[in-house]
Amino acid sequence: MTVLRYPLSALATDYAIGLSGTAICVVMVVTSGWTSKLLWLFLALTLCCVAYTIRTVLQHRTVFQVDESGVSRLLFGAERRIEWNSLSGLSLRYYPRRRPKKKGFGSVLGRIGRRGFDDRDRGDDRDGREARGPASPLSDGWLVLNLRDAARTRISIESGLPQFFVLTERAAAAARRNGVEVDPVSDDNLRVLASLPPEMLAAAAPQSISGNAPDGDAARHSATRRNT
Repeated sequence: MTVLRYPLSALATDYAIGLSGTAICVVMVVTSGWTSKLLWLFLALTLCCVAYTIRTVLQHRTVFQVDESGVSRLLFGAERRIEWNSLSGLSLRYYPRRRPKKKGFGSVLGRIGRRGFDDRDRGDDRDGREARGPASPLSDGWLVLNLRDAARTRISIESGLPQFFVLTERAAAAARRNGVEVDPVSDDNLRVLASLPPEMLAAAAPQSISGNAPDGDAARHSATRRNT
C-alpha cells in the first residue's frame, strides 16, 4: 500500500490566496463602517475567502491510500473507497490558470490547439528550449481526476498529488478492464499523458506506486490499447 498526501508546496499558492484575501476583506469590513452600503459585499467576500482557506486546509489534511485492489480517501477518520473492479466512471479535466484562447476547455489538447506538445518547441528559440528541457503542456494549469463506482462513491484527485500520473494510468487501466466509456475530453487528456516522454514522466512523478520510475513505453502502450 502507498500513502499519498498533498505536499505544502502544492498548496502554498492556495494558502496565500485564501489567507491574504481573508485579511484584506476583514480590514475592509472593519474600516467601512456599519452604515456603508458596501459592508455586505465585503462580508460576502470575507466568507468566500474563509471558505476557500478551509477547503485548502481540508485538502492538505486528506490522505490517499492506493493498493492493488483500489484507492481510498481518508479525511478526519472518514473513508471513501473505490475498488478497481467496481470503477464505473472516470473523467480527467484540465483547468488553465488563465482564460483559454482556443476551444476545448477542460482538455489539454484543446488548450494547445490539438497539436502535439512537441510543436511548441519549434521556432527560432528551439535550441534554447532544448537546453532547458521539454516543455510540458500541463505547465499552464492543473488536472483533476474524478473517479466513481457503481455505488456512486466519488473521489476527486488533483495533479498536485505525488504520483498523480501513475495513479491516473492505473485508474485508466481499470476503466478499460471494466468497459467504462470515457468522454472525448478525458480521452484527449489521457492521450496527452500517454504521449509524454519518459524524462517528463520521471520529473512529474519521480516514483511509481510500486517504487520504480514510471515507464514511458508502458504509457505509450496504454495509448495504443485505447485506440484499439
